[in-house]
Amino acid sequence: MTRIVYGVHAARACLASGRKIKTLHLLRSMKLRSEFEVLAERAGAHLQLQERDALDTLAGSRHHQGVIVEVAEVAARREFNEDWLLSKFDSPPPSSLILALDSIEDSRNFGACIRTAAAAGVDAIVYPKSRGTRLTPAAEKAASGGAEQVPIIALSNLVRRLNWLQAHGLQVIGADSDALTPWHETDLNAPTVLVVGSEGRGLRKFTKSSCDALVSLPVLRGIGSLNVSVATGVLLYEVLRQRQCAR
Repeated sequence: MTRIVYGVHAARACLASGRKIKTLHLLRSMKLRSEFEVLAERAGAHLQLQERDALDTLAGSRHHQGVIVEVAEVAARREFNEDWLLSKFDSPPPSSLILALDSIEDSRNFGACIRTAAAAGVDAIVYPKSRGTRLTPAAEKAASGGAEQVPIIALSNLVRRLNWLQAHGLQVIGADSDALTPWHETDLNAPTVLVVGSEGRGLRKFTKSSCDALVSLPVLRGIGSLNVSVATGVLLYEVLRQRQCAR
């Protein structure tokens, strides 16, 4: 089986990842064609030049930026699963940081969260496989290569895994617009799972009840809440700020 990755940044990261690439499809008139021809040769990928209509059909989108990668679904990609998570965090190091995305609905927001998580050095991203969006080509494009840099794991039961992570020494901090505690008043130096909820509805009831603490970001004018990817960025970099100040 293969999966589709499109967009300039996502394709670059994919070609450099060492994973098995089946085919690189390029727009014949693409300005970056020579760069991607070199990348395809280095990756051992078959190169196919295409017209725009053919790329639109293959991607199922017009936003591919003239480059589409067909990636073989090999074991290296599938190794990041629940078993890997349990093994990795059975005895979590003090710097552990996991991002949990609870039922994010928009693929672009999902990808933007991945991009920020990769930049902030998150150890893993988890999300419920049966709720919300998943790692779609649109999400990978929005992640701009971040999906190649951080393990992303679909969970059969998010709440159960949050409870397991708590039992193994990680604190679970949820973002909730109604929380009384500001985002910067919670100690984030301990091993942490940061949980953010879906656009509009926020955290689900049972997810919220599983959190050790809930924090909020201020909204000073008539906006219901921040975009989930923006809120995620603020919270992740608050973790980094606190940990750098503690050194």
